[in-house]
Amino acid sequence: MPEADKPPITHVIFDLDGLLIDTEPTYTEVNRRTMAKFGKEFSVDLKPRTMGMKHRAAIQLMIDAVGLHDKVSVDEYCAIYDPDLRAHLPYCPMMKGAMRLVRHLAKHRIPMAICSGSRDREFNLKVKNHKELTDLIPLQVNDVINTINCGVGPPTC
Repeated sequence: MPEADKPPITHVIFDLDGLLIDTEPTYTEVNRRTMAKFGKEFSVDLKPRTMGMKHRAAIQLMIDAVGLHDKVSVDEYCAIYDPDLRAHLPYCPMMKGAMRLVRHLAKHRIPMAICSGSRDREFNLKVKNHKELTDLIPLQVNDVINTINCGVGPPTC
């Protein structure tokens, strides 16, 4: 498309996980460690099935998928998983090129927002060490997954 035919960018709404901050390896590793405590393996084919789901529903799906439903409850899994995840989320790096894009948009005064399905506590941990990001994108809407009855949907949407 020729430059003159391109519509102007009026605003940008970012997702947080996997677009601005590289959290996916952390989620995978924490699930791997948690599953291992119960003698099971967290497989990469399980991950996409849980993306976009509410937290407890995703854990229930994983427990059922690996055959732990009669051995561990969602609460028991969360008791191990949640503290481990919270300990590692503040150290997730920015995605390559994300800050460059955000700075470019800010320089050109393009309004930006972050809309995330992350629970409040997790969202705050993820952005804790990314002050420049939150300074440049002050509008942040998180925990939207809990205001939507069916989650945010899989990443293929």
